[in-house]
Amino acid sequence: MALLAYDPSSGMVRWGNVAGIFNISFIVMFLYGIMIFCGWSMYYQMEEKIQNFSEELKKHQKQFFKTLVLQITAPTIILFTPVFVIILMPFFDIEVSVPSGAFLCSFSLYPAMDSIIVMYVVSQYRQTAKNLFDHFWRAVKDYKHASATVYSAIATTTAQVVSHPNPHGGQRNL
Repeated sequence: MALLAYDPSSGMVRWGNVAGIFNISFIVMFLYGIMIFCGWSMYYQMEEKIQNFSEELKKHQKQFFKTLVLQITAPTIILFTPVFVIILMPFFDIEVSVPSGAFLCSFSLYPAMDSIIVMYVVSQYRQTAKNLFDHFWRAVKDYKHASATVYSAIATTTAQVVSHPNPHGGQRNL
């Protein structure tokens, strides 16, 4: 389904499509206006209320607020902007050959981005993730070192067995 502003065969304006684009644009702008207003008022009310909190609790409140802002911004960039561009391209008669895989990739990237945002912004989650990664990386290095040691030991043992003389005379061939 394309929302062309005009009929390609006759050149007549499709007023229903024009109204649909303006309707979608108005709804999106209205919703983002509400989100910006609520975010602004939440920020100022939060600043007033957390004055009596401990420093640690203030830090957590600010981290959670940053997480909330980033979690609102991420779908805007990853999901809604590509869709809005796709809807507006035929409206302005822009013909662009865009690989659709890039748009699909951005749609499937969103759920992971939500978790990454939380792990990046909230310091306790970030530290736990870093510790898990360090532990995993250390285990991989230990495994590589252990397997290299076993391989070295097998090679050394094989070389020693080959060079041992046969007790019954002559060299033992393995």
